[in-house]
Amino acid sequence: LAMLPECEKRMASMPQPNRGKLAGLRVPSPGSAPEQAGAGQKPTRTKLASSFLPRHGFAIDYIATIGGTLSGTRTFAGDTTYFLTNAVTCSGAVTIESGAVFKFPTNSTSYLKLSGTLTCKTASFRPAIFTAADDDTVGDPLNASIWSGYTGTIRTNGYGNPALWVYYLSSPTLSHLRFRYSQEAIRVEGSGGYSATVAYAQLVNCIRGIVINGSGGSGSGLTVNV
Repeated sequence: LAMLPECEKRMASMPQPNRGKLAGLRVPSPGSAPEQAGAGQKPTRTKLASSFLPRHGFAIDYIATIGGTLSGTRTFAGDTTYFLTNAVTCSGAVTIESGAVFKFPTNSTSYLKLSGTLTCKTASFRPAIFTAADDDTVGDPLNASIWSGYTGTIRTNGYGNPALWVYYLSSPTLSHLRFRYSQEAIRVEGSGGYSATVAYAQLVNCIRGIVINGSGGSGSGLTVNV
């Protein structure tokens, strides 16, 4: 709008009504209307246009590096890439949003372990993704300053062991999750009376898919519905 040329000064006009309720009214002619701008003055552009002009600023991509034990309520946001430097344990309530990306190094002790509760706010066409730290096709790419082992080339020895570890959760539902290049994609651990559901999940190029560690006790053992 700021680049448009100045417009000519004009007044709206209409013919005099000769029928109906408006017949007795006289519409002022353009020449008799009060001047809105003085002679020699140019009409100014509306100030609203200035709000659309470019403003100075910057945007950044966000990569969160996590490790160790995370207590309390935790939400893994859908606009963030998470790099797990080593084992991560979440002892509280965890929510995983659509579009969240978790990236793992090649060491054998990197995993996301959940021992509280899990809520998957994911969807069919926007899952949460667990993948390799060298995978640049999803999320924000890493670099050698974030992980010294970064090459950008997928290696065959796998990443994340396991990527997601569900530990004695009461009837969790793991829905719309995608696992890529994992040494072990999902580990479900529990005892009699515990059950878990894995629904609409994708396992791509994983060395091991779903591993179940259950102890029977007096019950029927751990049940995993896939």
